[in-house]
Amino acid sequence: MLLWEKGALHMMNHTNFVAHSLVDANTWLIEHGFQLNNREWASLIWFGILTIWLLPQAHIRHCFGAVIRSALSPKLYMVWISFIVWIVLIVISAQWQRLWDPQLTKDTFVWAVTTGVVSFSNFTDAHKQGFFKSAAWKTVGVTAFMGYLVSLNSFSLLIEILLQPLSLGF
Repeated sequence: MLLWEKGALHMMNHTNFVAHSLVDANTWLIEHGFQLNNREWASLIWFGILTIWLLPQAHIRHCFGAVIRSALSPKLYMVWISFIVWIVLIVISAQWQRLWDPQLTKDTFVWAVTTGVVSFSNFTDAHKQGFFKSAAWKTVGVTAFMGYLVSLNSFSLLIEILLQPLSLGF
């Protein structure tokens, strides 16, 4: 009985550790702005629907795989490393100037993997003089402003789910 009690005590401590770890992780996520608004939930729902619909199709999987392999080719490592270093330097500079807050972590990450990556879609031109400067200014310009305007307020989840396909058509 004593061994079982020790095992139960160990299990209880492990359960407490897991529970405390989850609470700590949730606290960190909230502090760094990782709470999703209705627009972001609607986007994830549509992304899930599209993934479930498209991935069973062999030609889609093949095309998607080819794009991923191209983007991750060793020849482009320096482009991606430069992109990440550029973002980190801007975040550090903005934080130093008190223009960036940890609450912006999620938005920065989402921007980097969406708008930021799309802005470098012409990475085949990366060898040209002034490519990074031009890409950075384009990214900071209209796209950032539109992203700001669009994210000012979100509607209820149902409205967001209904509006997102319409917004892609315009």
